[in-house]
Amino acid sequence: DADYVFTGEGSIDFQTKYGKTPIGVAKIAKKYEVPVIAFAGKVGKGIEELYEMGITSVIGILPEIVTIEEALKSGKMFLDYYLKCRVINTLHFLIPPQQGYLQEPILVNQDFLF
Repeated sequence: DADYVFTGEGSIDFQTKYGKTPIGVAKIAKKYEVPVIAFAGKVGKGIEELYEMGITSVIGILPEIVTIEEALKSGKMFLDYYLKCRVINTLHFLIPPQQGYLQEPILVNQDFLF
């Protein structure tokens, strides 16, 4: 019993539909009407069909252009960074800083301090 399913792949593109892990996960989740969010280092062309196959959202996590070696070596860091930024943006939307509940975050060694 899940509200969401998260999956990922180094590159999500037109080839994903031919058996990469995210599409296998999405097909199962679709049976149970559970949304699937797929994270990728690279989002390529031809992903439109993936939405019909059960993927709800495809999210690229690289904040800038990097070499394949750096992307492979630092994938976890890029995912962590992306998620922390999204959480902070969401909190800023829900609790405006001018109300004094949330200070502006400071990035230190890939971690956010408040």
